[in-house]
Amino acid sequence: MSTGSDDSASARPPMFMAQSLRVIVGIDEHPASMSALRFAATEAAFRGGEVLAIHVWRRSGPWGRPDVRPVGGPDDEHARDRLNETVGTLLRERELHDEPLVRIVTEVVRGDAGAELTQAATGAAMLVLGQRHHSRILGSVSQASINGAPCVVVIVPDVPVES
Repeated sequence: MSTGSDDSASARPPMFMAQSLRVIVGIDEHPASMSALRFAATEAAFRGGEVLAIHVWRRSGPWGRPDVRPVGGPDDEHARDRLNETVGTLLRERELHDEPLVRIVTEVVRGDAGAELTQAATGAAMLVLGQRHHSRILGSVSQASINGAPCVVVIVPDVPVES
């Protein structure tokens, strides 16, 4: 006779597991990256989580090119400085607008952007990218991320902030 409680049901995992509080955002020199970072910070604040801002570079990228970075420094130092400047700008902007504080961790990785961002998204709540192409719906990194990321992928258009 059943008592209405099923001990085996309590042993089953819930249908929806606790969701990660981490939001991953890909950052580069394109203005849409700042829009993506804004979105990621707002989403992380809403979730009570944090942002992992990642810049993936290779020598051919603007932040990795020898002609736009300081001479003699490590290859990724310039990219790290630029990423930290971008994050600092966003944090000041959020403070100015009395938006909730959010922790933003930065990381600079050398490699293929689509592959590295997809890997970083493992276990994350979402991956946020800026829309880079106006003539196409998706660029190569967005396409690779949508096809491979194990979480929600959000593509944010470049949206200027009103002062």
